[in-house]
Amino acid sequence: MTLNIPSTSVRSKYLKTSPVGCVYKDPKSGYNYQVIEKKLNNTLIKTAIAYLGSEQPISLEEIPEEFLKIEHPNNANVMKLMKNRLMALQEENKRLLENLHKSQYQKIKDNFYGKTYYEADDLYYCLHSGLVLPMKNKHYATIDDALSVLDDTIDRIFKDSEILSKAMSKQHSIQSCLYQLLICQDESEIKEILL
Repeated sequence: MTLNIPSTSVRSKYLKTSPVGCVYKDPKSGYNYQVIEKKLNNTLIKTAIAYLGSEQPISLEEIPEEFLKIEHPNNANVMKLMKNRLMALQEENKRLLENLHKSQYQKIKDNFYGKTYYEADDLYYCLHSGLVLPMKNKHYATIDDALSVLDDTIDRIFKDSEILSKAMSKQHSIQSCLYQLLICQDESEIKEILL
């Protein structure tokens, strides 16, 4: 008959803070261990050995993850650990993207207060299908004329992949300029950015 003595889940980094001879209860396995000093390569290190005596162990609580050993892959379901880690990373990514990336388009839309266009000195900025389209005033008599051709313009953009790629590549600068215009309301400053 062989006796399997489990190893402690607490790393020796954490045991450096414990006095020699103290008995503690492992936070993961529930076994009792005694802290001893061991000579290794002419240096003394603190390590833990299984304790079977009657001394009352102290319980270690709230040990940081960095001071705990990872579970042995043979004893733990690696796929479950990976799935849990992946799900945690996906949740963190989703949370960060929601906070970081409230899109420029959404910020602009919020500042339009229900309207679908904004009139500047020489441009109409129209919101449609996730795009901000600048339309020159000189081509249209009124904003209603510009809005009437907006659907046709959007259809043309989405039908031709080259036009769509050009429109998408310019969206960041157009949306940034419009957002700045909405925030500061100083068009002379925005014209400098556009140039």
